[in-house]
Amino acid sequence: MASVIANIAKGRLNEFARRVDGNDPSTSVFKIVLLKDTGLEAIATLQDYDDLAALLAAANDEITVASYARGVLTDTSISAPTVDDGANTQSFDIADFDFAALEAGQSVGAAVLVYMPDTAGADSTAIPVHITVPASPVVLNGEIFHYRTPSGLWSAA
Repeated sequence: MASVIANIAKGRLNEFARRVDGNDPSTSVFKIVLLKDTGLEAIATLQDYDDLAALLAAANDEITVASYARGVLTDTSISAPTVDDGANTQSFDIADFDFAALEAGQSVGAAVLVYMPDTAGADSTAIPVHITVPASPVVLNGEIFHYRTPSGLWSAA
């Protein structure tokens, strides 16, 4: 599995986490967007997009099975960033997220975590933060799709 921080978000991850965790603004959230494997650009290209609208306007398509809806992570899904002065780092964790049982017929080629200052905002305001591409596409089969993040996934040093 490959995983990268989007170029636009490097150095800003903890800022975004603090904003969502602190409700600044109260409508700020992280969303998880699942992309189809067909037509998916390389991870090196995906990390170059500055907003979700641009990423989706390219060759990348969002999953469209009937039960799919973007995952939403609010302040209750995020631990406040912690500062480790001894190691000179700052890190935070987000809760794992389970999508409802997603019908068969498509495969997930990537998961994109985006920061949105307004949960109802346009895709042009959604900033790609973290992109995960599995070693091979995840075939949807009617079961729950799990978005998992290891403890301390994001750390700035």
